[in-house]
Amino acid sequence: MVPGALQGGCASGGLSAEESRVVEVSVVVPARNEAPRIQACLRSLLAQDYAREAYEVIVVDDASTDRTSEVAAGFGVRVLRCRGASSSGGAVARNLGVASARGEVVAFTDADCVAEPDWLRKLVAPFKDLTVGVCGGDVIGVGESLVARSLERSGAFRLESLWRAQPWPIFVTANVAYRKTVFHVLGGFDPSLRAASDLEMTWRVARDGRFRLVCCPEAVVYHQHPATVRGLYEQWRGYGAARARVVAKLGGRAAVLREGLHQGGVALSASVASLLRVLRRLAAVGRGERGYPVFPFLDAVRAVGFATGYWVATFGWSPGGSWRERASEVHAGPSRVPWRAGSEELR
Repeated sequence: MVPGALQGGCASGGLSAEESRVVEVSVVVPARNEAPRIQACLRSLLAQDYAREAYEVIVVDDASTDRTSEVAAGFGVRVLRCRGASSSGGAVARNLGVASARGEVVAFTDADCVAEPDWLRKLVAPFKDLTVGVCGGDVIGVGESLVARSLERSGAFRLESLWRAQPWPIFVTANVAYRKTVFHVLGGFDPSLRAASDLEMTWRVARDGRFRLVCCPEAVVYHQHPATVRGLYEQWRGYGAARARVVAKLGGRAAVLREGLHQGGVALSASVASLLRVLRRLAAVGRGERGYPVFPFLDAVRAVGFATGYWVATFGWSPGGSWRERASEVHAGPSRVPWRAGSEELR
């Protein structure tokens, strides 16, 4: 059964352009040591076809040791710095951005993303319906390496697959917008989660049921995918570990075990299927056909990395103790997370 908050599915471009009300938006970009890449991101954000007086851009510098703050300030955007000498994490940085945001809607992207010129307009259009609390857009991977091309081919980050995720959809903070009221009612991103705070936040909103979640695949940002097999494996191992913590927080210890068994099965089937597909492709290449037998192998790398991260986080959290004790330690804090916190504004 589809929760009431999700009924309606993906938006097909939002409401009509004739709607007179312009929604005021704050775009929050957390950044740590992103001086080389944040310029392209900010150029794309400042070139949006949205009314310039109706949106602001806030860069939250998470204890960078390079010139991230100076580079961002040079674009004339608001720059906040997390207090403390070491990184506080993406969740804390985003919460600081939300607390400082002046807009009715808060949109998020990452410092290594580049947005299409119509990204903000399309992402925000559904919020003219006051029942909408969250809208997610599409993330398209770029990169010429075989690994990057394999990841994009898999559709792992594409909105279509994230919207069908179980038990609830997933909106990633590379491309999502929230009505600010959501944070007042449900709290902010969970700072105890160094990764997957966006997964936990989406699921918390969906489970609560008071705000509608919609998706807008026409709202597009581009993101660089990992270029090496090791980078791909480590990325997905991190995702698996983070998911274990989120499942434990929202579903309890029994849910952790059920999900872990499922992920182990997925990894095993993906590995067997990958081996068979690689052998078929190698045979085809041997017959003179063209193709890349590496693609199915990389699908298995992702699945095995994810399952490994999940199980290590669940059962290897601390030496000694039963799986129940370890699974309970994966719990990621209170369901309602305070989001107001201090920061220093540089501009």
